[in-house]
Parts: sequence; C-alpha cells; structure tokens
Amino acid sequence: MSKQKSLILLKMLMGILNFAILTFLAVIILYTIGMVRATYTARSFLNHITYLPMNPVKTVIVMYVALFTLVAIINLRQQSENSILNQTIYILEVILCCVYMEYKGIIFLVIADIVVLIRDKTSQKVFLVIMGLIYIFADYDIISLGIKMVSFRELLNVYTVRQHMLMTGILNFFSSVNAIAFIAYMIIYMRSQIKEKERVTILNKQLAEANVQLSEMNNQLKDYAAMQKQMGEIEERNRIAREIHDTLGHTMTGLS
Repeated sequence: MSKQKSLILLKMLMGILNFAILTFLAVIILYTIGMVRATYTARSFLNHITYLPMNPVKTVIVMYVALFTLVAIINLRQQSENSILNQTIYILEVILCCVYMEYKGIIFLVIADIVVLIRDKTSQKVFLVIMGLIYIFADYDIISLGIKMVSFRELLNVYTVRQHMLMTGILNFFSSVNAIAFIAYMIIYMRSQIKEKERVTILNKQLAEANVQLSEMNNQLKDYAAMQKQMGEIEERNRIAREIHDTLGHTMTGLS
C-alpha cells in the first residue's frame, strides 16, 4: 500500500514539475518576443534564428490546451471501465505528448501513467519501445528537418551569456528533477512487480503443497472408505453367522 502511495505522489510531482516547466517556457517565449518588439531588435533577432517563430500567444495556448487535455483524459480514463475507450485514450495520450516538440519531459509522465495499467507483458514491451522511439526522435535537430520551428536555445540568443546560462540552468534543473522522479517511479514500480511476482510464486507453491496434501487426504479417505466397506462386510458376515448359530441352536433345542 505504501508503494502505491509513493507511485501516486511521484506521478503528482511529475505533473507539477511539467506544469512548472511549461509555464517557464511560456513566460520565456512571451517575454522574449515582447522584449524584441519593445527594443526594436527584430532584425538582429531574425538573423539568429532558423525559421520565423509562430505567434507566441498561439504557441502558449497550444501548450496549455494540450497539457490540460492530457490531464482531463487521464482523469477520464481512471473513471472509465470501457476497454475500447481506454485504448483510445492511450493513443490520445501518446499523441498529446508529441505536441511539445522540444521539451520531452511530458513523455515520462505519459509512460508513468500508462505502463502501470498494461497487464500484458508483450503489450507493455511494445508500448515501452514505441515511447522510447518517440523520446529519441523528439529532438529539435531531427524534428526541425520536417517542421519549421524555433528552438528554445535560439530564443535565448537575445540575452546576455549570464542570462542565457541562468535560464538554461533553470530548465535543466527542473528537467533533471522530473527525470529523477520518473526513474524513482519506475524503480518502485519494478520492485512492486517483483514483490508481486514473488508473492504469486509463494502462493502457487502453497497451493501446490495444499493440492498434494489434499491428494494424500483423498487417498487416505479412499483407504478409509474401503476399510469401512470391508468392516461392514465382516460385521454382516458375523451377523449372519450369529443368526445361523442362534437359529440352529433353537432348532436343535426344539428337536431335543
């Protein structure tokens, strides 16, 4: 029970961390574009980026809509017992975690949410492979080949080196804490699975021993039944013998 609570707390922590990171990214995006506009340094800014940035407000709205939709469907799935609906929600969760092109921490939250619910080992392995591939290819240098987007690193070029290092350090710190929380989550989950497997093995062993004892008791019961039958036959023979003896004795007495 304590491990289950630990898993819930760690998943909540990951949710809070991801919300904090996305909020930090949203603030940086809005503030940077606003500063570029206010200081009339758009030309210099555009010279340092690969593509034209999207509307920052739309970008932030998409980020939060995707996040809140993800949280909503997770809660919906927890209340649903329909397997088809749950599988659809799993697919939606995987799709939504791909919205955040450069930030990959959401993938950890989706893995932590779904992996516990997949009971089939083969399906679980397939899911982890798919999420691993998504994590590998959800990289700006790869995605930017097909999708025109401005990276977080390019946005920071308008700041001083000290400010750049500070913002990058803050992002890396929260991302690292999120990764550590995910690793702790998976360790606790795997340990609970091992404990559960050991418990099932012990129960199966106890069941096998109980079956052996039951088989022995059944054999003893059969032997007892056979003995009871034999004793019944002996008693019946003795009764018949007594009746013959008594009848013969009375007859002989009568004849005498």
